This record gives sequence, structure tokens and C-alpha cells, in this order.
Amino acid sequence: MLKLRLLLPVLGAFLAIGPLALPASADAADTEQIFRGILEVILADGEDGTSRTFYALHDGDARYPFHRSGALGEPLVGAGAELVSGVVVEVRGVLVREEIVLAAVDDDTDLLFPTSAVPQSLTESPLPAGATAAPELHSTLVILGDFTDVSLACTTTDVDAFMFTNPDSAAANYGEASFGQVAFEGDVVGPFAISYASTGASYLSWASALATEAQNAGYTLTDYLHIIYVLPPNGTGYTGLGTTGIGALGYGSAWIFRCDRPGLYAHETGHNFTMSHASRYFIDTAIVWTYGDQTCPMGSQLDVRHYNAPHKYKAGWIPEESVTTVTNDGLYLLHRLEDENASGVHVLRIANPEPHIGSSDMYWVSYRTGWGLDANLSATYQNKVFIHEASATPSTTYLRTWLDTGETFAEPAGSISPVQVQVIEQDGTVASVLVAGVSPPLDMPALPTPALWIVSLLLVLAGRYPAIWLWNSARSK
Repeated sequence: MLKLRLLLPVLGAFLAIGPLALPASADAADTEQIFRGILEVILADGEDGTSRTFYALHDGDARYPFHRSGALGEPLVGAGAELVSGVVVEVRGVLVREEIVLAAVDDDTDLLFPTSAVPQSLTESPLPAGATAAPELHSTLVILGDFTDVSLACTTTDVDAFMFTNPDSAAANYGEASFGQVAFEGDVVGPFAISYASTGASYLSWASALATEAQNAGYTLTDYLHIIYVLPPNGTGYTGLGTTGIGALGYGSAWIFRCDRPGLYAHETGHNFTMSHASRYFIDTAIVWTYGDQTCPMGSQLDVRHYNAPHKYKAGWIPEESVTTVTNDGLYLLHRLEDENASGVHVLRIANPEPHIGSSDMYWVSYRTGWGLDANLSATYQNKVFIHEASATPSTTYLRTWLDTGETFAEPAGSISPVQVQVIEQDGTVASVLVAGVSPPLDMPALPTPALWIVSLLLVLAGRYPAIWLWNSARSK
């Protein structure tokens, strides 16, 4: 894990919200030009179940928000790198009222990445085989605030319990979900009265005011890896926000507007680990439910629970020897995802040559039982095998389905590779799953249909292919 003392130096002051100086490279405010700086990405979680993404460049003490014309809050597309806080980027656009409005580009990307700068992320690649990670201390400062027209419903003691000390706190969530690789500790201060109403200004203004109060009280923000601002519900329409990565400030920022939800603290700080949302994808309607994966804190924001398999891998908590990339049809054993002590395979990855959304070119298969903090899972999801879609280095994940014993996941006929996964049995600790559609079928002569069936059946009985393959072969004729 990334060591605190190896963070890059702080490259900018706290989120500047006053008038911004024109970059030295600018000739005129209405001239299209190149702007260069350190990227900041903030994910905002809406009360209405939608998400928005905000971007800015940090250049010294200045902060320049940027977006496409008429597309404030919509996700952008990067060229050649993941859009997380901390990378050095260039954008082309026009400075309009202290914001950069992006110009159209030829290759359907919105950002240029001219350097090889490494993102200041809280994640790194999964552990190599046989490696053991020392627990990484995530020092966190939680700053409570009151508006002029409404006060926080939670006390300092309440928030300390939700974030750090309760058995189902966010800290306990990270400790168990990371298999002991992440430890959160820190301070809860306030509440401080700030001179803003809940209906005015913005989350950046409120954070700046709270940061000033905390600094005046003797706290140094850069001594911490996470800064969390806890405020009453307000007019932003958000339940919370979080920076994706840690960015130019040297720490990850999070905002909590529902102070009594432990899962929300885990969700917003999860963005600091570069995890995006745990969504659900409905193939029949091609509808994405942004927070639809209720098995993961990056979907559900109410209770703590284990993170889903691709998010755990993204965070570097699952060692490589616990992940099998399936290249052959066959029977595979899956140990429950929640159990750090179980040796063996915890996750199957299967190539998906026909991504249904974005770059989700992998199926991720895992087994969840309700063990540990997963007791918070609905009974609907306990003792099930889960199928997710995500990229090989996932940010957003998409839950496709969950399977009980005897149930099968199968893509529709006509897919490039109709992958099938069937749960054969499970005992609360290990599940056996049969995977088909991965190995290329044997080239078979043009035989009459009865003879084709006989040859196929003999191949199955000889152990060359599982029974599902026989059904799949017949279905494809």
C-alpha cells in the first residue's frame, strides 16, 4: 500500500474559491488555448440516485474547474490514462468566468495526458503471490460543522463511533474488507459554526471554512491522509461527495451530509481509493442503476459490508494467487470472498469480448455467504455466487446477477462468446461452479444431427467438455 510519507509534496493550497488568476499561457479570456495542471476529480452522490462528476485543474494556488459546454457534472473521457485525481493533464478550451469550457477534440476524448505522472492514489496493484502486506495506517481528520440555519444532528461522539469505534464503523469495514491491510484512525473535531446557510454557497466554500476553523484549532490538514467534512442536509441535493484519489492537496477529501450512516463514510472515502460506483446493469433493457449493487458500500450507502470482488481487487486487497483468469471450460472451486484465512481461489475472471457497457471486458465471479460484516447483507444475497462486469482494472463495477445452487448465468444466443456459469453446490464456505463457453469447441465433421449428438455426448462422458457445453453446442446449431 502507498506509504504516507511517500506522498508527493502538496502542490496547491486548499480548494481556492475566490477569483482565479488567468494562466500565464493565456493571451485572452476568449481564446482557445491549452491549460496544464494537476487533475482533481470529485464524485457527487445525489439524493435522487444519480451521480455527477466534477473536474478541476490545480496550478499552484489556483483551481480551475472545467467541463464540456452545457455538460457540467457529466463524466469526461481521457486519452490514455484513468481519470483520477493526481495525474498531470492538459485540456484545450476557453476560460469563461473563471472556468474552462472544453473545446471539441477530434478523437472523442476530452483530456490530453502529456506526461507520465503517477496518480496520487491510495491504491496499487494487488499483492504478488506469497506477499504479506503490513497494515497501512489511514490517518483521518473528521471536521463537523453547523450552518447558520441548521445544526448537525450528530454529536462528536456519534460521528467518532460511526467512523472509528463501533463494531460496524467505517474503520471496521475497511479493516475486515481489506483483510487487515487498511487501518483507519484519527480525530473528530467540532462542530464549528460557519457563516453559511444550508441553501447557499457550495460544498467547496463550506469545506474551506471548516478547514480554516480546524487549522485555527491547531490541526494541520496535511498530517492526514483523509479529510472528511460532516454537515447537515442542505440544498446541494447530495448525500455526500468524495475525491477520486488524493490529488494535489496531499489528502483525499470527502463530504458527508447524512451523518448517521456508517456506510456513507465508507462509500465517500472509498472514492479516495479510486473506487467509483457499484452499479447494476439490466441487459434486457440496457438500463444502468448507478447504486444498484446493494452488496457493496460503493452501491449501498446505509450499512457497512464487504466490497464486491472487482472493487477489492482494484484496492489491492486480493492477492494474485486468489484470482484465477479462466481460459478453459471446467469445474472451479470458489472460497467465500469474505474469508481472509481461506487459501485457494476467491475470484474468477472470464474475458468478455462483447462488453455491454463501457470497457467492462471481464466477468468477475465470486461467492458471498453473510460471514462477518456481510451479515448486513439482505438474505437475498447471502450464500450466492455473483457475476459482475467490469474492466480488468475496474473503477465502476456492474452487477449482472446472483446465483443459487443449480442456477445458471448464460448470455443470450448470438453473443460472440456465450459464457455460462452454473452453481453446482455450495456449503457456506466453498462453492463449486461450472464454467462453459470459454474453451473453443472442437472442429467437428458435418455429421447428420443424430450422429452429431452422439459424438457430443461421448465427448462429455469422456470428460472433454462439461454438460453445459453439450447444451450450448446444440443451442448454437
